[in-house]
Amino acid sequence: MNSPLSLKQFPLGVQHALLALKQAGGEIYWVGGGVRDAILGIPVQDFDIEVFGIGQGEILSALRKVGAAQLIGKSFGIIEARPRAGGELDVSMPRDEYGNALRPYATPVSLTDSASRRDFTINALYVNPFAGQLIDVVGGMADLQTQTLRHISPAFAQDPLRVLRGMKLCARYALSIAPETVQFLQTLHTTPTRWLVERSWPEWEDWAESAYPQHGLSYLQKIGWLAEYPALQALVGCAQDPTWHPEGDVWTHTLFACEYAAHLAEQSKLSGRARQVLVLAALCHDLGKPICTYQSEDGHIRSPEHDIKGVPIAQTFLTQIVTPEKIISQVLKLIRYHMIHNNWEGLFAKDNRVAVQILADKLVPATIRQWEMLVTADASARPPLPEYHPGRKWLSTAETWQCADGAQADILTGAFLLQLGAQPGPAMGSLLDRAHNAQISGAFTDLAGAMRWLAQNGGSIRLLSGEDLLLAGVSAGPQMGALLHKLLELQLAQQVTTREQALAWLASELSTPK
Repeated sequence: MNSPLSLKQFPLGVQHALLALKQAGGEIYWVGGGVRDAILGIPVQDFDIEVFGIGQGEILSALRKVGAAQLIGKSFGIIEARPRAGGELDVSMPRDEYGNALRPYATPVSLTDSASRRDFTINALYVNPFAGQLIDVVGGMADLQTQTLRHISPAFAQDPLRVLRGMKLCARYALSIAPETVQFLQTLHTTPTRWLVERSWPEWEDWAESAYPQHGLSYLQKIGWLAEYPALQALVGCAQDPTWHPEGDVWTHTLFACEYAAHLAEQSKLSGRARQVLVLAALCHDLGKPICTYQSEDGHIRSPEHDIKGVPIAQTFLTQIVTPEKIISQVLKLIRYHMIHNNWEGLFAKDNRVAVQILADKLVPATIRQWEMLVTADASARPPLPEYHPGRKWLSTAETWQCADGAQADILTGAFLLQLGAQPGPAMGSLLDRAHNAQISGAFTDLAGAMRWLAQNGGSIRLLSGEDLLLAGVSAGPQMGALLHKLLELQLAQQVTTREQALAWLASELSTPK
């Protein structure tokens, strides 16, 4: 059986690239997260290669013999390679004392020197892929076995993004932080530059997809970096009523909510954006509490309208971490309506179909299925209270009425009304709005019902008006109403499509003996 660290386990194209580098005279090492994951038995995604002994030009030349290669990081000298035989790899030269890639004729450094300028010990495990030999010069294996996050040296401070990388690693692997690393990170000057802010989303993105997001948040708190996120910092110490929240303050509740959201995401096999939306919604769902929490006369702690007041706060935070707009729009809707099940129980009991259709419409672009998971994560994040599913009956009903994964499509559309002869403009827009509200309120559920509703409410699309009928000799009253209703039904059935046809039909109706 081949070692998980041997060359034969690499994609064929990566093997070709490494052989080309070796033939060019390079001393080749695989290093970083890919090595860490291989040791842990996790499928490897990253092939970060460090080459000693040859210069940047020689590296590029060797890689271009087996595929495409380009320099993507001038200061760190990263070369991205895509071999023709498949796979991708990032190739770099050893770093000098400033963290920059060494130039071709710089004084050579040892593997130990280069390793000391990496971020964390578990990311500084080197492998000679041709021998399948693991090289550990900073104690990374011991820290990996004890699930410890430990920085290597003061060179860590050269890249402020490394702090957020620590958050991601803690969340991914449930790591504890070495005491000396806590002390060191607390001393860093944390004034995020624009450069750091613009690069923060990939780290938060990975955090939101991690198995243990609560560990990443606890890491930020321990090292003092919650101060960089005022919306999160405000949760610490924000009191909650022990009757409903025996777990403690809002920050503690939020950690449990994120943990439970990750658990639900795992159960539902959510990944990518769907998982990110759920975990970020759990992180942000109570951001409004610090500004509206008070103790009432009966001694209970209350936070009225925290769902509503938390929306702009969440938007500011999500923008700060450069969250994509498509994710923000879903998260904000989930936050806004995460408490609505408490206020709508009467409506649900009265007509559960109407209740779920209205909720589905309010949540767009999020869905009731997402909402139910957030509500469950919120309600279950109160240990020692048991797991609770207040949105389950809502989801079940929404599934019955086919609106669990999005609001029902409008039966009456602008295109349909145009076919009936409606003129574009404010009147048609108003009619569409009224039709939409009528549909989700249960006034009609199919085209036949929509046609009946239009017969009573679609005056703006009628080919003939009451005035036309008065001119034709029809008196105001039941006969006029019946004629207009019948004409609209013919129009909706597209048997009468023009004003001329409508006038001819009216003349025929009036001339036919009754």
